[in-house]
Amino acid sequence: MNDLALGIDIGATNTKIGLVNPDGKIIQFDQIPTPQSPPDTTISIINDTALELLDTEKLDVSCIIGVGVGFPGAIRQPEGIVEVAPNLRGWGKVELRKLFCEALGREIFVDNDANLAALAEYKWGAGKGEDPLILFTLGTGIGGGIIIDGKIFHGAWGGAAELGHQTVDLNGRRCKCNNIGCIEAIAGSHGIVARTWELLQKDKGSILWEMMNGNFDFLDAEMVGQAAEEGDVSAIKVAQETARAIGIAVANMINILNPQCILLAGGMTEWGKELLLEPIIEEARKRAFKSHFKSCRIAYATGGIQSGVLGAAALAFQKM
Repeated sequence: MNDLALGIDIGATNTKIGLVNPDGKIIQFDQIPTPQSPPDTTISIINDTALELLDTEKLDVSCIIGVGVGFPGAIRQPEGIVEVAPNLRGWGKVELRKLFCEALGREIFVDNDANLAALAEYKWGAGKGEDPLILFTLGTGIGGGIIIDGKIFHGAWGGAAELGHQTVDLNGRRCKCNNIGCIEAIAGSHGIVARTWELLQKDKGSILWEMMNGNFDFLDAEMVGQAAEEGDVSAIKVAQETARAIGIAVANMINILNPQCILLAGGMTEWGKELLLEPIIEEARKRAFKSHFKSCRIAYATGGIQSGVLGAAALAFQKM
């Protein structure tokens, strides 16, 4: 029996596969576009890619400790059934764990991708050994993971840590989940773009018009951050509102779970410390209990695009 684990991170766009050692070092790594096929076909393609990666190390699947799989959706535990998959059409109610077990002939452990990113940060990353640990993933949507006593906190069946669906504005925007005022509706990238576009209707002098060549389809959250750094008034307003909303959500989690560490991951972190991290910390400081805030470190995660693979491998190591 080898001491390596296989981590598989299925994303809406790309699927990443890595062979990981117990120190969190990725020995082999591969990435393929996530097949736009029915789940059983997609899993078969991912399985073939994983076996090819193992073959580069002259290993077969029987030679590794275990296999972890991350998936962008709510996973019913311990069955490993996809309850909701908002970014992958046709994956609802798929028995993901069972299908992978049949394909690879090994015991498989399946979890939500943000949960696994949190586990990777706890095991090997910016929050190593800090417990409880909370991870916010900031991107197209806002998700999260919670680590308590060194393990992923799943709630009643696996649906815990929907951190992006905290209500932070009672009279706010409608979220895709159909609630009003979710943090995701404000600080997810779609929400950022929508709010910016509204402001631009009254701000024809914004540098964003030039940056997007007057075409709304080119406007994205990264562009808004760049404009804010250059002093654009509308972009700064959106950035401030975004940081404030995330800071409120962070303060909520500080008061509820009294964590040692809260980490922020995802594409939004490219906005940097001055524009995003520091205002989030300041907003949380104003709203959380002082004693709770003082004992909680708030920082950016370090796992990057490989955090899902690392977390999936960490799950396999933990379970085996």
